[in-house]
Amino acid sequence: MTQKQTVYEHMLTHGSITSMEAFSLYKITRLSEYIHELRKEGKSVITSDERTTVNGRPCIYRRYFLKKEK
Repeated sequence: MTQKQTVYEHMLTHGSITSMEAFSLYKITRLSEYIHELRKEGKSVITSDERTTVNGRPCIYRRYFLKKEK
C-alpha cells in the first residue's frame, strides 16, 4: 500500500488525520502532498484549522476530513 493509500484508508476508517498522526502512526512526513493528490483525483477532502497550546504557546494545526458522500 502506498503512503497516499494509507492516508486515504486512515480517513475512511478514523474520520480524519493530522500531520502528527500521519507521522506517529505511519512515519508519513508529506501529508499535505498526499491530500493534494487525493483532491486532484476527485476526493472531497475538507480542511479544518484547529488550535491548541504547547508549552504555553498557541499553535494552529490542520485536520483533514473526507466529505461524506450522500
